Amino acid sequence: MSVPARIHEAEERLRVAVLSGDVAALDVLLADDVVFVDFMGVVGDKADNLGRHTSGMLRMKRLDFHDIEIRALDACTAHCHLRVEAEGNAHGARFSAAMRYTQLWRLGTKGWQLAAAHSSLIA
Repeated sequence: MSVPARIHEAEERLRVAVLSGDVAALDVLLADDVVFVDFMGVVGDKADNLGRHTSGMLRMKRLDFHDIEIRALDACTAHCHLRVEAEGNAHGARFSAAMRYTQLWRLGTKGWQLAAAHSSLIA
């Protein structure tokens, strides 16, 4: 299976894990040194991300991935960008957003893991 096909599968596992709040699956999918930059420019790490799901501070109702483009950088690294339509509750407030994500995936001992992600709000 090609690197882009493997990343596409990993993206779907990530989407399902976020939607269901599956912290165990997220723990496997997120590299220990993952760096997140959210749409407000806030930098976070794996513990921040898992904590939002564990505490219930983030609950997703809808998470649709569109226009996924994946480029293998080498046999162990890939870049992905996609459009995301999301609805849910964050910090007790409902939200609905359209975002653009760029993500870096890296092949590690646990398989393909997200190593970096950046999101921006779009119209």
